[in-house]
Amino acid sequence: MNNAAKSVVLFALTGIGNTVLRALTEIGCKPVLLVSRQESAEYPYYEETQICEEARKLGIPVMYGEDGEKETLRLKPDVIFSATYHRLISNEVIASAKHAYNLHPSLLPLYPGKNPFYGALINNEPISGVSIHQLTEKFDEGEIVYQKNLKIRPDETQGSLRYALAQLAGEATKAFFAQIDSPTLVKPQVKQTSAESVFGQVKDHQRIVELSNTAELICRQVRALTPWPQAVLQELGCSVQKVILVDYNTTSDARPGTILSVNQTTTRVKVADAEITFSIH
Repeated sequence: MNNAAKSVVLFALTGIGNTVLRALTEIGCKPVLLVSRQESAEYPYYEETQICEEARKLGIPVMYGEDGEKETLRLKPDVIFSATYHRLISNEVIASAKHAYNLHPSLLPLYPGKNPFYGALINNEPISGVSIHQLTEKFDEGEIVYQKNLKIRPDETQGSLRYALAQLAGEATKAFFAQIDSPTLVKPQVKQTSAESVFGQVKDHQRIVELSNTAELICRQVRALTPWPQAVLQELGCSVQKVILVDYNTTSDARPGTILSVNQTTTRVKVADAEITFSIH
């Protein structure tokens, strides 16, 4: 069966879901239904159209959560394709399609869960990527059938990594659908490590910059939280936009945690092994 003859139901959220939606449309697999959720705010990581709005402009019906899942059962599509969907999809729904796959924005088995972007950056990973695996009733499990990687840049933020992985997801979707009728299992490109690998929604305490840490750890934390939800300087009650300068040649004998200077837009602080100038607000 060629791609144009396939009926596809896409389960996806704004962000990576948009590029997957565009990729499917470009290869003649415009979804017969988008199952998503209602969003109350703009996408915070980079400029992107709400996926439900984009789908409706393409003439694609949109349904939310359980209602969309029930409609999928009625449609019995050729393909269920999930790309950053927020709910577990039941075995009953999965079994209603000839093919059912999930695209996850990490190199599984590393970084399953809701926030692999934060995890990869906070753990200083050199690469990330996307994985497509057989859809099961458990998040991010199932046999892997496709992986594609990318290098993480030294200045990568969560926003820029999400954007890069979204573009990669579009490419991966096109490549995988070209072979969807005869997928082959692939050996994961990376192995599980001892580092913490499952990250959910960032908690408030994870946003607080500990000025007793090294500059490298602090810079990593700031990038992993930029542009949202942002790191916090508790001492000043403000958010950090970015690191402007790290001075490892400081001659200051101030103790780590000392606020050396502050104005409306920047602050300079002493940390364990350097002085850091932050852009703040």
